Amino acid sequence: MKGKAPASGKLRGIAAMARLALASDTPRAVGAVVMTLAISAHPVVVALFIRQLTDAVVAGHADTAMGWGLGLAAAVASWLALLWYTFGLRTVLEEKVRHAAEAGIAAMSMAPWSVAHHEDPEIAEELALIERDVNRLAQVVIFLLTLLGALGQLLFAVVVLADVHPVLLLLPAVGALPVWAARRGDRWRQRSLELAAADENRARELYAVACGAEHAQELSVLGAQAAVRDRHRQLAGAAQRERETGAHRSFRVQADATGLFGAAYAAAVAVAVLAAVAGKAGVGDVLLTIALAAQVTGQVTMATDAVTQLVRAKATADRYLRIAALADGDRTDGAEPPETGDGLALHDVTFRYKDAARPALDGVNLRVEGGQTLAVVGENGAGKTTLAKLMCRLYDPDGGAVTWNGAPLSTLDPEAWRSQVSAAYQDFVRFEVTAGHTVGLGDLPRIDDTGAARTALRKADGERLEDALPDGLATPLGRSHPEGTELSTGQWQKLAVARSMMRETPRLLVLDEPTASLDAETEYRLFQHYARASREVTRDGRGIVVIITHRLGSVRFADRIAVMERGTVAETGTHDELMAAGGRYARLYRTQAEAYRLDEPQHAEPEGER
Repeated sequence: MKGKAPASGKLRGIAAMARLALASDTPRAVGAVVMTLAISAHPVVVALFIRQLTDAVVAGHADTAMGWGLGLAAAVASWLALLWYTFGLRTVLEEKVRHAAEAGIAAMSMAPWSVAHHEDPEIAEELALIERDVNRLAQVVIFLLTLLGALGQLLFAVVVLADVHPVLLLLPAVGALPVWAARRGDRWRQRSLELAAADENRARELYAVACGAEHAQELSVLGAQAAVRDRHRQLAGAAQRERETGAHRSFRVQADATGLFGAAYAAAVAVAVLAAVAGKAGVGDVLLTIALAAQVTGQVTMATDAVTQLVRAKATADRYLRIAALADGDRTDGAEPPETGDGLALHDVTFRYKDAARPALDGVNLRVEGGQTLAVVGENGAGKTTLAKLMCRLYDPDGGAVTWNGAPLSTLDPEAWRSQVSAAYQDFVRFEVTAGHTVGLGDLPRIDDTGAARTALRKADGERLEDALPDGLATPLGRSHPEGTELSTGQWQKLAVARSMMRETPRLLVLDEPTASLDAETEYRLFQHYARASREVTRDGRGIVVIITHRLGSVRFADRIAVMERGTVAETGTHDELMAAGGRYARLYRTQAEAYRLDEPQHAEPEGER
């Protein structure tokens, strides 16, 4: 997902939600439309029954009046039954649309081959807003049905009123004023919310700082409580004043339009009364006009509310459609990864994150042959993790190429390439499923293979973790389970590393800061396991292991070490070669050895590792 989401048409987002409802449950969607129209006709039918009943009573026709009275009772009873039935139908339909929208949002987030949409602030904010307002997406269908019912009843009422007096046809035209005023007022209100957003966001952040227990100590020492409180009050007050300005303007325009419609309603009733007095209409026509004119008022109000809600929901629906278009646009095909060749290589690769001040990678040239283990080291911000992302093709480079056995990754099918890649990251996922499935997710076809999960745990130095769990690998993990077991950060990280070991013969195994949450002893022991895992992955001479870390004391077993500095490769070689060269690697190694009080015997390579 790259670039800014394209703009959508005026009603495309709303139409997309209607199509989603139809696709989610066609019978209920069609039934809801039919029932809504039937309900909209019922009040007019009831008003007609009242007119006929009144005229029969005035004329003294008892039998006729009794017949119309029974018909009126039946009409009211059927109307109430339809209301309850339609309410249930709409509720189920709304739930189905909400579920479909949530599934669509998840698919949009996971569909693109790149992770750029998660790291692009604009697109990430779009996704976050869609997730927050998913209920509004589901309610679009309800608002559309409400608007349909209101307009249908308005149309039926107009046809009947025209039979009383043609001038009554003007009533709905005047009733359009509140609809226009509602849209106008809502635009002013939305504009005020946008203008207030910056101050409101800063006020919210200060509120979190002021009320957070974790900040209390530092605020107290700095003596900054009063300053934070005053600044929060200032920002919150400015945001509130801006919101009040928009709300006041919105209220004024809607109040004026509603007053005009009220005057038109009074005039309509007066027209019917004068017609009756003149003998051109009956008493029933007067009551009919009063009832239907009141319905026009109610339906205009309902239509106004529905339009207002649709205007508010339109932004979310359009946003949903824009992100869906980007996700569809990122579907790419390509060739299968070559089985043989010269391994993994970066050719003059340059990459810059959006809005970054400088490139994360700048002219990187690096080659790792099949069967080798590469350690990428360097200080924070040197470009190590970005290098890993490009190797996994989570991004394409801005310049140059990343190739696998001579074929640019950009020409390969992303899913086919990733099926041959395994990875563990410092920012790992805490999958709150069973411990066995948490590991097994690393190789989905074998997710239920307990033996494979246990083997992966052994490779990650996690044998004792299984014994510590109440039900072993069948133990549910995390707080989302009523009886789930919570783990320490280090234990979660071991499961993440084990997950990366699930694939038996990955062509590329990337371990990005895999020991960040582990103590030094565990880290060293785990790197011994990495050495053995590296031999297994690279045994056939085709697999490659890339270990990325800022800790240098445990990567001596690597066939090659690349030192990153400000987005470039400063040095490459074996540990011994780099130490003998006396360059940046040697300086960093000695500095870290002294800082961590490491000595050479403690981190000597285990026997048989090379």
